[in-house]
Amino acid sequence: FLAVRLRLAGLLSTLYLVPGLVLAWVIMQWSMHHRQQYQCYQDERLKHFSELVMNIRTIKALMWERHWLDRIRKAREGELNANQAYTISVGLMVANMHTMTWLMAL
Repeated sequence: FLAVRLRLAGLLSTLYLVPGLVLAWVIMQWSMHHRQQYQCYQDERLKHFSELVMNIRTIKALMWERHWLDRIRKAREGELNANQAYTISVGLMVANMHTMTWLMAL
């Protein structure tokens, strides 16, 4: 009885709902992958930084500052890139959910 009342609008909304949910799941998996990458880079950067601080006398005595700063910089760049990809994927997920809501309302 409900299908008769909704007619074409209900059919189109249903046809969009299933692929929309699949797309949301794929984007969420992609998002979680980038979030894990971000956390790995963050852990690496903090590990290098804490080693630098704990061994500062040795590092300064042997003039290894540039080497340690390069390690921290590379980890930070990876962290920022992963964070940017995570932000983009979350934006795509939110946009997808908003389109699904509006189409279901029609």
